[in-house]
Amino acid sequence: MIGRKKVSFFKDIKLRILSKISSWQSKLFSSGGKETLIKAVAQAIPAYAMSVFRLPTTLCEDIRRVIAGFWWGAKKDRKSTHWASWEKLCQAKGRGGLGFRDITSFNQALVAKQSWRIIKYPESLMAKILQAKYFKGADFLQAKLGSKPSFVWRSIIWGRQVIVNGMRWRIGTGDRVKIYKSHWIPRPQAFKPISAPTLGMDCTVAELIDENQKWKESLIQQHFNFEDAELISRIQLPISPKPDQILWHYDKKGNYSVKSGYQIAMRIKHPARPSSSSSNLGQWNVIWSLELPEKIKIFMWKAARNFLPTSENLWRRKMVQEPICPRCKMKKEDINHAIMVCKAAKKMWKLTPFVEEMQLLDNQDLLSMLQELVNRRSKDELRLIIALCWTAWHTRNIFVFENKRQDPQISVAKAEAVVESYARVRMTKVQAAAKAIPAKGAKWIPPPQGHFKANVDAAVNKEKNQVGLGVVIRDDSGAIIIAAVNHTKYHGDVAQAEAAAVNFGLQVVMEASLSPLILETDCQDVVDFVLHNKSSRTEIYWTISEIQQKLQSFNSMVELQKIQRTCNAIAHTLAKIALVNRESCVWKGEIPCHIMSDISKFL
Repeated sequence: MIGRKKVSFFKDIKLRILSKISSWQSKLFSSGGKETLIKAVAQAIPAYAMSVFRLPTTLCEDIRRVIAGFWWGAKKDRKSTHWASWEKLCQAKGRGGLGFRDITSFNQALVAKQSWRIIKYPESLMAKILQAKYFKGADFLQAKLGSKPSFVWRSIIWGRQVIVNGMRWRIGTGDRVKIYKSHWIPRPQAFKPISAPTLGMDCTVAELIDENQKWKESLIQQHFNFEDAELISRIQLPISPKPDQILWHYDKKGNYSVKSGYQIAMRIKHPARPSSSSSNLGQWNVIWSLELPEKIKIFMWKAARNFLPTSENLWRRKMVQEPICPRCKMKKEDINHAIMVCKAAKKMWKLTPFVEEMQLLDNQDLLSMLQELVNRRSKDELRLIIALCWTAWHTRNIFVFENKRQDPQISVAKAEAVVESYARVRMTKVQAAAKAIPAKGAKWIPPPQGHFKANVDAAVNKEKNQVGLGVVIRDDSGAIIIAAVNHTKYHGDVAQAEAAAVNFGLQVVMEASLSPLILETDCQDVVDFVLHNKSSRTEIYWTISEIQQKLQSFNSMVELQKIQRTCNAIAHTLAKIALVNRESCVWKGEIPCHIMSDISKFL
């Protein structure tokens, strides 16, 4: 039983992490090695307990302090200098951080999975027990903490915050969904309407749907602004009334994932955190993707974020008496000076083709210069520049700690050797991958004798909110029996458009009474949903269920398969024709000349 002394109950977690880190501190790990150990081991130790219980804040803080100390080089007998807050390190790599987990937010995302299970499996034993005790006759999402709640229930209610911020309703009949109170409009965040309420606050979405399971377009345009009306009209409805269901918005299958839940938990914890600009996102993504040792990329991250122990940084923290460069004894030593501007560093850079990069540092910081480099230089050049920055800092440290001056030519040679060794590794990977990838330009293969083959595809125009569907059916000689095109509204998901193409193809096959038949699509997700019973809680489910019903009616005489896109060229061309011309037509036997002229090159 967990009593009031929760910290002592979970102390074993802290002791296990301390034990691991103590054994690591006696070894010399690179920053890349430390990063791996923290992410794969230290932050994984408490995961089992965190999936059920909300760990005490003091324990989470202790774990954070221990891991941060290990990262910044703390030893048993001495503390370390923390050059950045743990919050900055927990930002995603693409946003200028290192992608370490915030323990509290990770805990909340894990516990939220229990809340999701109650929603997804209301008939499970756990859900029934909790309902009988805490929310009898009520809905879990409206359940209160209650009096004298158990520690587990407190944890589940805490995790429910994540679910509430990331869930929305999949509309079936709309009876359970309140127009202004429920989360149901698919947008990146905030799933409630932003339009001013002009209908009753307790009105349900069912009042926006007619008897034919279609949206009441005129009513929607009358009571909602353009943005809301456009998003509502994109929501796909089932062809027959189906119950409303809760889905997780940030997963293509509509099921909760801890990864996306963690992002929501971080947003709850830091609601006012400024988002990185798109240019910075691109910059960091390029740098982290470079084929270089992890320790060199982490060094560049530290340098760009001004997290290195230069004389200026040490002086600001009152750790040295003056910020003067220990090598030239003339100017203050900031990041720019240590890596490129100092006379000793310039000797190295003059031996490279990147002398002009030094001039960039005269008027901007290293982070801005890095952005310039990403835009101006190729990845190969960028790799060498970053490796040279690393060797420049390494050369500076040799002088500071060993009082030795390294020949600039040796520094350049070290950087080039690192880049070349990783280039060889990269070439080996590329060659291995090339062998594994099927040959490009694979061609369409006729079906077995006595069979037919249907190819389907979709073409999407997101700006015009339109989808074109194409179907071509051929016999075992490759002759076109039927070609068909159709157009429909885009529902905001490409997989949904591909599913609509499969559904349209089956409809054409049913009307033509062709079997046995192989139906091919180039969308793996649709094949997985249909054949492997991979459940989806999103709106694509309505189309998938229709496809499954049609396939069952064929009594195994129609087989669904995944093919390469190059084998689906005719169907894709027909889909584009439907998209451009907004055409809906089925041609049997004789295909119009303007259609044949477009598809003949693929025959």
